Amino acid sequence: MKFTKFLFLIACIALIAACKKEKKAADLNETFNTSGATLLAQGSLLASAHSTSGNIKLYSKGTEKTLVLENFNTENGPDLNVYLSNSKTATGFVDLGNLKSQKGTFYYTFSGSTNTDSLNNVLIWCVQYSVLFGNGTLVK
Repeated sequence: MKFTKFLFLIACIALIAACKKEKKAADLNETFNTSGATLLAQGSLLASAHSTSGNIKLYSKGTEKTLVLENFNTENGPDLNVYLSNSKTATGFVDLGNLKSQKGTFYYTFSGSTNTDSLNNVLIWCVQYSVLFGNGTLVK
């Protein structure tokens, strides 16, 4: 019985530690060419379950839209993705892809037909454990 409790305790600790598993990546410093682009909305990222900060800007350019994360910083975690969502939960969202880096400035380009009027929340989401690392609201 003690052995079963010990295994359960080890499994719980491993699960908690997994969301803080460090994947050392270089800081990104991408630049988005704003020439000919229209700024649609902007905001700031706030921490949720993990320390997260930075600025978010949404641009429209031609047939595409681009979400820019500036001066971004978050804790390390497994399977982090960037979502555009209609709320602060991962329901009714568009997955923009894997988080490119835990720190820096970078961007995600997607279809201009995506309705960003209703998808005005940016989420940094741990897919593996369904944990919201940070979020921000895009304001016109």
